[in-house]
Amino acid sequence: MAAVFRDRPAQPAFYGTSGMTGETAYWHAESDPDTIAQYVGRADPKDPPGDIDPSKSILIGDLGPDQPIALDYRTGQERPPVVYLTTYGGWIQVAPDIESLLERLGLDE
Repeated sequence: MAAVFRDRPAQPAFYGTSGMTGETAYWHAESDPDTIAQYVGRADPKDPPGDIDPSKSILIGDLGPDQPIALDYRTGQERPPVVYLTTYGGWIQVAPDIESLLERLGLDE
């Protein structure tokens, strides 16, 4: 997993349908400015995307505390890229779509 995500996972997990629904609902409803600032990030053209729009994303899992994995729907609805929040504070794309991520992790069988 570290080769795919750049960080060594502490407690990696993909959510089931109810977990994705619950975590994403909480994510979309967050209103505390400090929490939003901590998780949204800043655009980074050198290591994109750097940031995320909570209203245009779905949380699908995490690598550990404060390391969510998301589908980023800003670029389109059909095949959103997979991004995660790194330990060094920015969101990075780890796969162009969920199928590619599953393949890279050996979970596509």
